[in-house]
Amino acid sequence: MAHEDTQACSAQATCNWCNAPLESVEVHGHVQCAACGINIDPCCGGEQA
Repeated sequence: MAHEDTQACSAQATCNWCNAPLESVEVHGHVQCAACGINIDPCCGGEQA
């Protein structure tokens, strides 16, 4: 049973920069990692009008 719990934990998304479990927050129109503050989703994402 412990092995199944380990698999579930390892499937959780992590920040590519700080490797913390990914919890995102929206700040000034973009999304950033709650742990380290790196921008993980730019406000425009390269979209053009």
